[in-house]
Amino acid sequence: MLKGNDYSLNQNRQKNDEINQGIYSAEHTRQTYQKLADLTSSIINAGFSVFVDATFLKLEQRAVFQKLAEEKQVTFSILDFQGTEAELNRRITQRKQHGNDVSEATLAVLQEQIKTAQPLTEDEQKMLCKIFLLLLNLQPNGQPRFIFDTFPPH
Repeated sequence: MLKGNDYSLNQNRQKNDEINQGIYSAEHTRQTYQKLADLTSSIINAGFSVFVDATFLKLEQRAVFQKLAEEKQVTFSILDFQGTEAELNRRITQRKQHGNDVSEATLAVLQEQIKTAQPLTEDEQKMLCKIFLLLLNLQPNGQPRFIFDTFPPH
């Protein structure tokens, strides 16, 4: 699995909550998605399947990977993880409090992502597998226990 935040071009980046700056600038985002596409192509060429874990907020970001899949003649699916805004806020806040955040995202970044996310097109919806995250209860270690309900494409 390729994760967008693992392939940031500046591995020495500083945690930054500035919207549209640093790792959240348009140019840095474009370069990161290009690096992910290049790595995806190499993995497919080596005969493996690949999952790319990134926000894919913009149509043009998703289109690059759909085109790549078509060129490589491999299946392309979209896994759409759904969570309430309250749950997403809770997770970011908890990770920041515990100091174990794997992302640079802050509540301000989340709000900007929600505001600027482009919805899936009708064609993209045909390749969609929605995954709803449900909080069940706490595990013995105090961590939330989640279950995933999936709704495969039609």
